[in-house]
Amino acid sequence: MTHDLHEHDTHRLAGAYALDALTETERRRFERHLRGCPACADEAAGFRETATRLALAAARRPPDELRGRVMAEIARTRQSPPLARRPPSPARAG
Repeated sequence: MTHDLHEHDTHRLAGAYALDALTETERRRFERHLRGCPACADEAAGFRETATRLALAAARRPPDELRGRVMAEIARTRQSPPLARRPPSPARAG
């Protein structure tokens, strides 16, 4: 987020703030705004809680049989060869 912030834009930054996705300047400005805006403070807290829950859900260990199925599928799946790089074409004398 590198655009210049106006006051009405500040209210839209709660999600980005909760995910630590603001520039340093935006973060400082939003934190000043939070001191006087309980609605944005509540919204940012809610986004942080949701992000935490999503992170915990993603961190769960998958079922043991999943690894075996994935490895078996990898063994059966043809892998794409690396892309060949073309040598540069010689410059035409002209």
